[in-house]
Amino acid sequence: MTWKFLPQWVLDDAGIETMGGTTEIPYFAESGVLHNTRVINYWGKQYWAETGRGLIPYGLQWLASLEDAAARSLFLCEGESDALALRTLREPGMDVLGLPGASTFRPEFLRYAGRYAHVYVCGDGDTAGYKFNCSVKEAWPSVRVVELPKGQDIRTVTQHERGVDWFWRLVARADVEAEIARLLDEGHPWPVIARRVRWHPGMVEA
Repeated sequence: MTWKFLPQWVLDDAGIETMGGTTEIPYFAESGVLHNTRVINYWGKQYWAETGRGLIPYGLQWLASLEDAAARSLFLCEGESDALALRTLREPGMDVLGLPGASTFRPEFLRYAGRYAHVYVCGDGDTAGYKFNCSVKEAWPSVRVVELPKGQDIRTVTQHERGVDWFWRLVARADVEAEIARLLDEGHPWPVIARRVRWHPGMVEA
């Protein structure tokens, strides 16, 4: 059994090691230099290997270059396992950043978002996740909010038997909601908006 039931290849790629019930999760800077390591011991206690180091998002080393990101999407989620769960999808044109927790979001983390064509936030389906989504939306109004079902997170959704299709339906709903908001901002009346989004894939979930 692997950590969080994630494929071994994605754990190896992330440099995650589990020994004697302790899991070590390295955080790298965008340059690929090790910044810090999050340690989860046998009893579930979590701590940082080095104290006094500032928090950074998880997954910076995998971000696309400024040039390539202009045609890609960035997904922000809670936790390392959620970020890795999205990486298992191997979706072209998709990059992922994870936060150490819902309450650790800082507006300055969004300096990495400006290079991307679209930015999504995927907080867990609970109160903390809702607040996380709202915090990101407040700091980055154009972000597209992927609302997860109550009690679910990215990992449980993608690991569900119909998980991949389920996840992309939720993303499609976020897309259509963003399109409706854009058209409203432009002053289009509801009948016009309804005609424009009628056949949008996200209408299945909206």
